[in-house]
Amino acid sequence: MCSQGVFVSIVAPVYNVAHYLPSFINSIIRQSFIDWELILVDDGSTDSSGQICDDFSYKDSRIKVIHKTNGGVSSARNAGIKEAKGRWLLLPDADDSLFHDALQVLLSYAKDDVDLIGAGYVRNVLGKIVQERKPSETKRMTVSDYIDEIGIIPQARNTDRYCWNKLFRLSVIKENSILFNESLFYREDILFIYQYLMYCTHLVQSISYKMYIYYRRNTGAAISLQEQYTSKSSGLFLAMTCCYDILIKMGASEIAKRRMKDEVLNTYKSIIKLIDKSGVGRDDKRVYTQKLHQYYNNRELIRIGCKIILHRVKRILNP
Repeated sequence: MCSQGVFVSIVAPVYNVAHYLPSFINSIIRQSFIDWELILVDDGSTDSSGQICDDFSYKDSRIKVIHKTNGGVSSARNAGIKEAKGRWLLLPDADDSLFHDALQVLLSYAKDDVDLIGAGYVRNVLGKIVQERKPSETKRMTVSDYIDEIGIIPQARNTDRYCWNKLFRLSVIKENSILFNESLFYREDILFIYQYLMYCTHLVQSISYKMYIYYRRNTGAAISLQEQYTSKSSGLFLAMTCCYDILIKMGASEIAKRRMKDEVLNTYKSIIKLIDKSGVGRDDKRVYTQKLHQYYNNRELIRIGCKIILHRVKRILNP
């Protein structure tokens, strides 16, 4: 146990998860490592989630609760990060859970020359543990090598781009004012990770240990965003363009930039398909197409065999 303040801050956004919240909080309380603070950010819940948070905080002084008006997951995480006091930061979701020795194992790798620690996880899909791809081996990497690796699709379970299975050094976040983009409602976690990596000066540690249980249910904002176009859908595309811009600023490898550029293009295809399917957001087409054209010129689209996309781009830019 650390003698100088809290060693790890756990920030969890809470919104209408009353059915799952007690299990999540208990998975923190039962951790073998005890020097933590849990900051539960009640993001304007309309069910009993807020009261559940308060009830647990009355019983354990390490649990703190922030009640705020609804602003989305990014807003909730930012509120918790601003109050965090630990050396390290964990960002789980309040409807998932941690294995009992998760913090103990993660923090055993929290060395002075490491800025980010990523671990494996298991997925529970509709009540069943699904067959998983194996995590990559436990290893230490430079930031550049890590960026190359997380651009590979499909990703290993400990070199991915989720926030909830990672430990971040809180001083890097505080000193560089790194926060979640509150205008994004999808892929905001990916953008946060790339923003964080831009300021890392030490190594990245990936470990094959599975520390987290991610529950995939048949509801949720991420699923609905992939089914129909709404005002929030822009995050599907804009977050990836921001990530690409970050890689340019960082002087990332050509392979990392090419992979991200491909993601920008694939996301563009997906979001235009959503617009065409729903019949709304047609005015947004031109904005997205202009942004895409900043990265891909006509010659390059022809070279990679995207003649259909090129035809669409020309039609949208020159109606």
